[in-house]
Amino acid sequence: MPNWHFLSEQKRELLKYLIAGCVNTAFGYGVYALALICGLPYVLAALISQILGGFFNYLTYGIFVFRQRPRKEDLIRFTLQYGVYYAFTLVLLTLLQAWGLNAYTAGVVNTLIVPVLAYFSNKYFVFKKKNEAGDA
Repeated sequence: MPNWHFLSEQKRELLKYLIAGCVNTAFGYGVYALALICGLPYVLAALISQILGGFFNYLTYGIFVFRQRPRKEDLIRFTLQYGVYYAFTLVLLTLLQAWGLNAYTAGVVNTLIVPVLAYFSNKYFVFKKKNEAGDA
């Protein structure tokens, strides 16, 4: 791993989140686009992308970014978060397509919005430190 000690802890975490986010986004959008290419409707493509991407993202964010080993309670919160983001994604994709964007472009717009929201919910809800959770 690169030596990032010249950065503050908060900036290192954000940089690692951005790196993991790029990898996760490429993976998730790749699954979504592949499902569309295979002829699946965007609702099913988004669901498959959400499920496969979710497991991949849980590991990259939890281990690489927030430096936590997988825990059952984190996985439960992460799964709940992904359910909310799946619903948000469906609403956003539907709206964007109603406004004239195709399913591919709508998927790109979605990948620009959801990661910003996910950073804060991952940091403060899913992978919160014990002292942030009131367990100290």
